[in-house]
Amino acid sequence: MCEVDLVTPAQVEEALEMQCQEGEKVVEILVRLGYIDWDKFLHFLSNTIRTPSIKLANCDFHRDVLRLLPRELAVKHEAVPVDKLSYLLTVGMVCPLDCHAVRAMADHTGLRVKPLLCSIHDLRAAIEKCYRNPEDN
Repeated sequence: MCEVDLVTPAQVEEALEMQCQEGEKVVEILVRLGYIDWDKFLHFLSNTIRTPSIKLANCDFHRDVLRLLPRELAVKHEAVPVDKLSYLLTVGMVCPLDCHAVRAMADHTGLRVKPLLCSIHDLRAAIEKCYRNPEDN
């Protein structure tokens, strides 16, 4: 299997069938079944869409930056704010190509949003860690 062929067509077909039954994202199913791992997928996707990726587990989140994006928006757009520099808000996102989500976050914060690719697993862990106290948002 070459680098581009991370999974076989049969594996994708199996994941698509499971998605119809379970509603889970195809890539999550492929990872759960052991057909691909997150790091290889993120590396491939990052190179394909030419968007840098970020490991949210390695980030130090600051309360003042997190307050820019309330929990409900973070969950809805599958994004978490990582850093703010002047008028630029850097966010880790599962789908950094989602222009509607990027625009919604920019409209909400009044800042330019720079999306970085992250895994859904890291994002969910970061949201649970960063938005654990509702009164902090």
